[in-house]
Amino acid sequence: MSEEWREVIGNILREARSLREQCLNRNDELFAPWHDKIRNAVIQYAPVKLPAFEEIRFASDYFLSKSAEEQDEINDRIALVSDLDAAVQLLKDILDALESKARRKPKVSPAELPPGTIAAQDIGPVSLARAREQAAALSLSRRDREELLGEIGRVERELSKPDPGWDAVKRTVKYLLDLDRELALDTIPAILSLFARKK
Repeated sequence: MSEEWREVIGNILREARSLREQCLNRNDELFAPWHDKIRNAVIQYAPVKLPAFEEIRFASDYFLSKSAEEQDEINDRIALVSDLDAAVQLLKDILDALESKARRKPKVSPAELPPGTIAAQDIGPVSLARAREQAAALSLSRRDREELLGEIGRVERELSKPDPGWDAVKRTVKYLLDLDRELALDTIPAILSLFARKK
């Protein structure tokens, strides 16, 4: 993926600072173009976050209860600024995830890797420790996060055996596929690579 996201997200964050200072409410002419930009960035770089973004109303209940004519005159800055901050935090989380992903890219070309490791390394070095970091960043209940971390620990123990069982590994692969797309795409290749080395 091109790393144009740094510039795109940086521009959106800078514009958010200006909106915080200038906009009276979400009907301000500056708001709609900015909202379109941030929504498009979420769709392009982290579509899994779109439902969370769509929940941000950028307005108070009082503002939304009024007619379109009345809304134009309402000072709804407190709610708008609070919701802007929530959107900015969501965008910063996406930026952090993209930065982390960029740092994990392989430093060597596939031709330089030992035989048998190219497939796993081709998508970047991924460890199960990285899966734990990603688990901590997911929006999960405490119980679901503990279950996920337990599953990661269980498959690590299985893979540390001289002859790990395929059914035990397959269980974790299925669990990750059902839980979260990004976590599965990052973690399953590492699990399969570790399993293949034992065979």
